[in-house]
Order: sequence, then structure tokens, then C-alpha cells
Amino acid sequence: MFVAEFITEKQFAYKCPYCWTKYNFDGRPRKNAKNRYHYHGSNGCLENRIEERSSHCEIVKGNIKILIDDTTKKM
Repeated sequence: MFVAEFITEKQFAYKCPYCWTKYNFDGRPRKNAKNRYHYHGSNGCLENRIEERSSHCEIVKGNIKILIDDTTKKM
């Protein structure tokens, strides 16, 4: 299960531990690369909950669960 870092009335996002912003030619993440965020629609709801969504990640296939809790920054 992933934990959302922030949520707005339009979307929420979590930082993917598998996807990076920059890669070397051999496919490994570059030293200065950061984890990429994946975004999903929030349905206008800012309440704490668990959402199930289709993964945007090339490594994690299928549906994933994303936790929106008190640690999620509500904007």
C-alpha cells in the first residue's frame, strides 16, 4: 500500500519507490534522480480513506491501494 503525500479537491499524489526522474543509458537511475510522483483523481473528497486505483507504474502492474490519512498534506 502506498501513502499519498498530498491531496487537493482535484487529485492526490504519492511518491513511487520504483520510478525515477532520470535514467542512465543502461537503464539504472542516475545519482541525482528523484522518485517520480504518480497522480490520481480525488473525486473532490479530502477525507481520510483508502483508494484503489490502476497503477501508472511500469513495475507495479494492476490495481494498487493508496492510503490518504492524517500524514497526507491537504491543500
